[in-house]
Amino acid sequence: MNVALRVDGQVMSMPEGCVEAGLRAAHIATAVGLGPRPLPAVRGLLLLDAAEPTVESVTAVGADWVAAVEALLQAGRTRWEVLVDGDIALDIVDAGDAGLWSVGRAGDGTVWRPISTEQLWCGVLTALAS
Repeated sequence: MNVALRVDGQVMSMPEGCVEAGLRAAHIATAVGLGPRPLPAVRGLLLLDAAEPTVESVTAVGADWVAAVEALLQAGRTRWEVLVDGDIALDIVDAGDAGLWSVGRAGDGTVWRPISTEQLWCGVLTALAS
């Protein structure tokens, strides 16, 4: 299994001989500074026509989503992807105090879903163990 980490478009190298999923996960966590983050106070997902969220895209779904997206837009963000055999296994936006967001595709749109640190750890380990 070939695993790579891409942070803000730059591919980061994995240490030589790092083949165990737990060690790879630890390397990824260290490289992206993964630690506790607040979970945005929204549930479900945000389906967008564009790759980036905008406040106008969420006004119809409630003030909680507007606040979450405004915080996301104002926060410093890092986008990182775990690539397994060249395919994106995880696409994550780390917005610091605005939370962690899992990014995916649904039809022609982009799905942004708040994700807890624990869910993200499980996702990283699952992607690396398969």
